[in-house]
Formats: sequence, structure tokens, C-alpha cells
Amino acid sequence: ESRRDGAGEAKGLYERALAVEPSSDEIACDYATLLHARLGLADEAANVLKAVLERNATNVLAMCKYGRLFEDGYKQHDRAEEMYRRALDMDPTCVTALCSLGTLMQDILQDYQSASTFYRRALEVNPKHTTTLCNYGTLLHDAMNDFERAEDMYKAALATEPTHPTTLCNFAGMQRERGDVAAAEKLYRRSIASDPSDSVNLCLLANLLREA
Repeated sequence: ESRRDGAGEAKGLYERALAVEPSSDEIACDYATLLHARLGLADEAANVLKAVLERNATNVLAMCKYGRLFEDGYKQHDRAEEMYRRALDMDPTCVTALCSLGTLMQDILQDYQSASTFYRRALEVNPKHTTTLCNYGTLLHDAMNDFERAEDMYKAALATEPTHPTTLCNFAGMQRERGDVAAAEKLYRRSIASDPSDSVNLCLLANLLREA
């Protein structure tokens, strides 16, 4: 309940900020993220992002956020890919667009070679980008059965962000699959320590201990 209340207050604060600076693309993009990701208001978020792109058709951040909205909010994956590629046309080094295209190729289109290519390009730009490292590790583990390289990616992600929950969870799952129960348990416990209310990891740890 407190998180919902916080998101509601944040909405009001963003609206006040935009009343003061109505042409701020940065504030508008952050506001759109709140509307979509926290409040589930996809249409309102779309209207905000459309206004940003009408003011500045080359705004790469808005394109990436619009792509995410198409992908997660509307499940329009073709439109999402189009928006991410537009962002790359404007900035070929945009790590967010590269990583997002990698994830889209991996999770939706199951084009694992293309996903790998986008992840590698993202890491050439930013070798410490946690989301790319985590997602690439998952691709190597789940789709390519390359556990050694996957472990390298997960460890690199955790070196940058030691409490990154998705990395901890996915790395634990891989260690469990390898039969290293002790390592899996340690990783699940690290994730739970960083977020004790994460029911997914609580259940995964419970299942691991039950089966051990």
C-alpha cells in the first residue's frame, strides 16, 4: 500500500515539475516511466512520450521508453523493435536500445544469434552495464548451454551491482542446475537479504532447501 501511495505522490510531484518546466524532455520521460511501469497507465504514458517526440523527433531516450511501452504495455513487439531501431539510427552507441533489442530478440523472437550480437555491441560501449551483463548471462545459460561464459557475465554484473536481484536469482538458478546447491543457496540468500519481501526468491530458496 505504501508503494502505491508513494507512486501516487510521485505522479503529483512530476505534474508540478512539468507545470514549471513544461518543455523538459527529461522530466517528461521520467513521468512516462512512472505512469507505465508503476501505475499501469499505458495510454497516459504514450501521450506524454508522443508530446516529447513531437517537440524533438531525435530524442533517443523517449524512443527507448516508447519502445518499452510498446513491448511491455501494449505487447506490440513489431512497434517496439521499430522504435528501438529508430533510436539506434539516431545514436548507434545507445546502450539502452542495444540491450532492449537484445532482450526482444532473446525473449520474444528467440533469435539468439541476433540477441548475442546486440548484447556484445552494448558491452563494447559500456562493459559494466548490469542489465546487459545479466541478460547476456541468461542467454548463454538458457539458450546456448555455455555455463562458463554465463558465469563470467553474472560475476561481472555482480561486481558492478552486488545486490542486482535478477542477476542473483538467475545465477542461483544456473548453479542449481549445475548441481551446486551450496552456491545456489548462497546466491538466493544474498538476494533475499537485499529484498526480504521478494516472494519469488523466498519460494525458490524454499524449494531448493526442500529438495536438498
